[in-house]
Amino acid sequence: MLVFSHYLPDLFKRLSFPTQPTPLDADQKDSQEKLHCTFLRAEEIMKQAECQLFLYVMLQMKLIDDGDLQNAKDFSDFVYMRLVNSTSRMMDPLAAKSMYFMAVVYEKKGMIASPEFRPLLFNAYKEASLHHNTIGQATIMNIIIRSYLSQNLYEQARHFITKTTFPEQASNN
Repeated sequence: MLVFSHYLPDLFKRLSFPTQPTPLDADQKDSQEKLHCTFLRAEEIMKQAECQLFLYVMLQMKLIDDGDLQNAKDFSDFVYMRLVNSTSRMMDPLAAKSMYFMAVVYEKKGMIASPEFRPLLFNAYKEASLHHNTIGQATIMNIIIRSYLSQNLYEQARHFITKTTFPEQASNN
């Protein structure tokens, strides 16, 4: 939590966590020493979209682990909206991981087959295909199939599998 409050102070203040971090001394120097990073350097680092996305994925994991599914869903929606406008191919693996955690949240809330989530998945799959994002395609294909299987829609899952091809160069992670 200290990392989020240091690197993403605006976002940290907006989110309400079930457990707040142990407060440091009022002295900013204490947090800078523990994280080995000054506040000026943190601002410089956070101008990079890849660094932001990495911390976003970590925060998604933290919210899921804490069982705070409503905050996790809202935050995952926020991250997705940030990813829609992204053009950096360097963020593809992190974006795929973020989509995976988003699917985990929706599944735990019983919303993986909801009318708001499935179209979002198809749009993300289309974008991943257009940009030749193999890791994104593979991840989203698995999520779509999982969505179909959660509702026992075996025929739609089979139809989706026959109409698409799994990217062969995608890694197995």
